[in-house]
Amino acid sequence: MRGLNRILSLLHQQTRRWPASQGNQPYQIPLEPWHLSFIDDLLLKVPLKNRVVLDIGCGRGEVAREVIRRVGEVVVNGIDSDLCGLADTKAEKSNRLTIHRMDVNSLAFPDAHFDAAYSLNVFEHINDLEGAYRELRRVLKPGGLLYLYSSPIWTSYRGHHFNHWLSDYVDLIPPWGHLYLGKARLFEEIARKKGSAVAAEAMTYIFESNYLNRTSLSAHKKFVRESGFKIVEWTGVTTFESIEAPSAEYIQKVAHATGLSPDELTVDGLGLLLERV
Repeated sequence: MRGLNRILSLLHQQTRRWPASQGNQPYQIPLEPWHLSFIDDLLLKVPLKNRVVLDIGCGRGEVAREVIRRVGEVVVNGIDSDLCGLADTKAEKSNRLTIHRMDVNSLAFPDAHFDAAYSLNVFEHINDLEGAYRELRRVLKPGGLLYLYSSPIWTSYRGHHFNHWLSDYVDLIPPWGHLYLGKARLFEEIARKKGSAVAAEAMTYIFESNYLNRTSLSAHKKFVRESGFKIVEWTGVTTFESIEAPSAEYIQKVAHATGLSPDELTVDGLGLLLERV
């Protein structure tokens, strides 16, 4: 729990900017403290030495490279549907790391191929969670572990994801506004602060784009329970980044308007350790 709280407390600080890739060499995003905290927890919970491991949503492979640097004798296969500037289907291959353009719902690996798998801040974006867990269970060996951290989930106060890490957008949408205001009122709220163009962009991003899965915490739990995985750890992390914690009265009003419990609404990040049985 302490480790997950540390990850979440470091998330979504001011985003660094990085230059575009040069030629065929992708630029590597500098690892932030919350990346490193996730890796610390991963290495405590999941044995990786001399294992074959899957990195789900690897981007350019920065987390995978740090895992390899720390563990040494490990082979990592990274997958991502958007390789962020890496060009080829198998965009990068070395002795320890191979990065593939691949969807987690359709993994081109044989059954029982991986000893372990991990993922950081990806599962809030996967639209077919049921299919993803089914595929991951297929490619993990019996006894293999899946460790993931997902934040912010749809039913959290900032589950809309719309520029929530930018300081001038922190107060743009009221906590849980995407869940209880209704689209017309939410559009008006955003337009009043940022103009109708930003409001239109936000509405498309929040309610229509494929970027978010719009899956509640309780629905995610149902998918996990039905996946065939054994739940080793299930940790919901409550925190409020860059805003004061809403009052109990406010949270109760949101709960009444949405039909969601205060306990569910106040979970911002989800940590899971699952075993393939």
